[in-house]
Amino acid sequence: MDLRDAVQWVHANAAQFGGDPASITLMGHGYGAALVSLLMASKFAQVSPGETFLGVRNVILMGGTAHAPWATSPFFQFFSERLLNRLNLSSIATDQSLMSRMRHLSVGRILEAELAIPSLKYASRLGPVASESGFFSNNVAVELAAREAGLNGANLLVGFGRHSGQHLISELYLNSGMDSAEFDRVLRTLVHQTFRYRQQILLDVLANHYSDAGVPRRGGSAQASLARRCVDLLTDALFAAPSLRTAQLHARTSGSATYAYVFGYASSVPQHQRWAGGVWTDDLAFVLGAPLLSNEQHPLAPWSGSYLLEDRMLAEASMRYFGNFATS
Repeated sequence: MDLRDAVQWVHANAAQFGGDPASITLMGHGYGAALVSLLMASKFAQVSPGETFLGVRNVILMGGTAHAPWATSPFFQFFSERLLNRLNLSSIATDQSLMSRMRHLSVGRILEAELAIPSLKYASRLGPVASESGFFSNNVAVELAAREAGLNGANLLVGFGRHSGQHLISELYLNSGMDSAEFDRVLRTLVHQTFRYRQQILLDVLANHYSDAGVPRRGGSAQASLARRCVDLLTDALFAAPSLRTAQLHARTSGSATYAYVFGYASSVPQHQRWAGGVWTDDLAFVLGAPLLSNEQHPLAPWSGSYLLEDRMLAEASMRYFGNFATS
């Protein structure tokens, strides 16, 4: 509901800042993109044919959509109960009283309690769920298929970094390689946390497709090859497949423009190994123009460094591409 309220505020006040309340673009990265996608697919955003939801004409999803297995939480009740126990609030009977008590707790206190709960590696602990008062009133997957395809008539630009799953792998394995036992552990954890049905079949298929460590890719040892394949596995399952699913649904049924991209450029700033061009947030750095800023005036600290001319040229092209979409 806070997302809906934010869009309502922009729609009501855009004209005061020289904006067009009838031509709003929503953009998100990672979980932010998933939330934008969920909002546009939710019951809050449903409008009559030919209308737009509060003037939203364009949607940009970078590295996340409502179809990502981590976008919604299948374990919400399990973790909610444990969070309330750690906050000593489990005995409160009504939702209204519970919310009143939680509003008096600091953000730091709530985060401390939440982080103390054993985490999931590839799935969300707390997130949008199906409920009468939430994003979706029935089965999330069914409603997504029916609603997200159109995004209420908005144009869609969706994409991801070619190696977005890299940030989920330990630097030790990226630098030194991964043995088959560790790859099997990652694969089993991924399947068990993100898929509910036919897990053994999925394990067999994915293991056969991704874990052929005997044939090194792009040079190097079998262990280095397996680490790269692990990055490919996580990228495909958690980012690529959900993004492409969203693009396909939108293109088939929306009647609006659909664009998709894959960012695979390796910049001259060596934050990661060169083979991993297009890792998590790399696309965001170029869309926000990080290479165009000098180190002395650099407010985008995560992406600071000495960029080359080709980096700056790509940043200019990326900003122009996204800007043209937002103003189309």
